[in-house]
Amino acid sequence: MIRGVLYFLVTLLALVRASDVIVLTESNFDLIVNDKDFIVVEFYAPWCGHCKKLEPEWNKAAATLKRNNPPIPLAKVDATENGALASKFGVSGYPTIKIFRRGTPAEYGGPRDSAGIIKFLKSQVGPSATEVNTATELEKFLTPDVAFVSFGEGSHTTNFFKLADKLRNSFNFAHTKDVSLNGGVAGLVLMHSPIKASKKHDTLIIPYE
Repeated sequence: MIRGVLYFLVTLLALVRASDVIVLTESNFDLIVNDKDFIVVEFYAPWCGHCKKLEPEWNKAAATLKRNNPPIPLAKVDATENGALASKFGVSGYPTIKIFRRGTPAEYGGPRDSAGIIKFLKSQVGPSATEVNTATELEKFLTPDVAFVSFGEGSHTTNFFKLADKLRNSFNFAHTKDVSLNGGVAGLVLMHSPIKASKKHDTLIIPYE
């Protein structure tokens, strides 16, 4: 009797944890994903061994991340039952994990264990571009890594932030409303990259429209 009760409680707990992962289909994908500032989606196949290994880690991470501030929702799509979605997002292997920011997808390049997933995704929320307000802050931001800086506000801003969201793991991005930091010229993106041989910096001003 006691063993039966314990089995029931363990099964119930597993179901509760599993429910923390949002189940997406072709009918609800756009409605849910496009409504979120940030959501992470696993495309899986039920027969996939790697997917089966990931599932408990994904469920554990979802249970923790839903309590994050802000919450970080995790979702999953059965790619074998929702082929149109798999095709749309270029899924060719399983599991494939993608980060969606306001509906725009980017590849997930983080760990596959629950602790690693949690740590990595917490680092991904928030602005993808650092705001700089002074010449000192701008100079400090221009590290030896490749960096992109947007000056002013305008039609270029939306595309700049989309690019920053997509490439935040590869490059550093910053933005400022103060066009005086760029000689009074708005609507430009400055690309700053190191020249290792001379230990100097190469600065390229790109009109961004």
